[in-house]
Amino acid sequence: MFPTQFTISAIAERIRAAYLRRHAGWRDCGVSPSVWSTAASGLCLLNGREPMYPIDPELFVAAQPSAGLWPDPWTELASPKSFGRYRRSIRNLVRQLRRELRVELRRAERRLIRGESIDLLLDDRAPALSPMGCYVLAHQAGRDDLIDRFRRDASKQHLACPLYRQACLTLLPDGLYPEPDFVVEQDDVDVDESETGPDDGLDDRIPRFSLN
Repeated sequence: MFPTQFTISAIAERIRAAYLRRHAGWRDCGVSPSVWSTAASGLCLLNGREPMYPIDPELFVAAQPSAGLWPDPWTELASPKSFGRYRRSIRNLVRQLRRELRVELRRAERRLIRGESIDLLLDDRAPALSPMGCYVLAHQAGRDDLIDRFRRDASKQHLACPLYRQACLTLLPDGLYPEPDFVVEQDDVDVDESETGPDDGLDDRIPRFSLN
């Protein structure tokens, strides 16, 4: 279901705020307010068609290139290329998260090969081993007790960065991702608000918004 106008307005305001923070000293006087709602609608439409691309207004703004001599939000945020840049940014971030998790797991596996027990490894968890890494490792070891132990912290890590869900697709069996909705409340997590590929025919999939 497409978001309500109230939701679109809230997303639009977050896009506007993120854009103004990025372009300190610039004011959107003379810019039609519809630019923000157009960008918000496009972001919601993209998420509706391809849920792997989240509705993240701040990340959407950050994915756009720096403006030239004068900011142009219509060109930067409301054109089909804007959503292509966002898609590529998300793919890159997912790849990065997956690489980081694999590095964590390889380090842990080396310690296990040297004879260290998984209990000792996770009890004396190094900073390089994240809660999500511990959760994945517990699944790979078939240790239900350790899975339960790290589920909550892994869920909090997801809430801080929901892209971990996609990063774990090749690391966890279907249905075993630490779903946060029944494990941890959103208020428990401090959320920071602040895989390169082709465009896959983006221009044909994102509508041509009216710029008038």
